[in-house]
Amino acid sequence: LQQRLLQVQQSLERDHMRLRQAEARYRMLFDRSGEAMVIAEAGSGRIREINPPAAALVGALPSSAKAVTALFAAEDRDT
Repeated sequence: LQQRLLQVQQSLERDHMRLRQAEARYRMLFDRSGEAMVIAEAGSGRIREINPPAAALVGALPSSAKAVTALFAAEDRDT
């Protein structure tokens, strides 16, 4: 039983490390891409993330996803 618990713990640690590596690769690609990228919730349209080129297109800071969401919501009301 103790051996099995150790194997499970080691497996969980490996999976966690792989997840962290995948997240780091995603973050690097997202942040360093020259293409504008926006991650939005499908149902609400709420913007979760915006990379620097996308922020530059709308004149916002990448950390201001809330402001960008509000900007797009205002544009939708105007049309």
